[in-house]
Amino acid sequence: MTVQTNPRIRSVGNGEVKDRTGLGLFEWQGALDAWNANNRSVRDAMAHLQHTYGLNRFWAQVIATRCMLERVSQ
Repeated sequence: MTVQTNPRIRSVGNGEVKDRTGLGLFEWQGALDAWNANNRSVRDAMAHLQHTYGLNRFWAQVIATRCMLERVSQ
């Protein structure tokens, strides 16, 4: 399966995510898994991250997309 994303989203590393949001990608993956994100769309995951954790749109998109990409690549 090929997933196309904004190159900026793909270039954001775990350290930058943690610096900007307080949690790394592994921790965000756990939060999304607890919310049952694997049965939801990236847009739904973005909305959840924005409303539940107060993330802005960019960081919600980065985290939701990167976590979904990790799931696809496994």
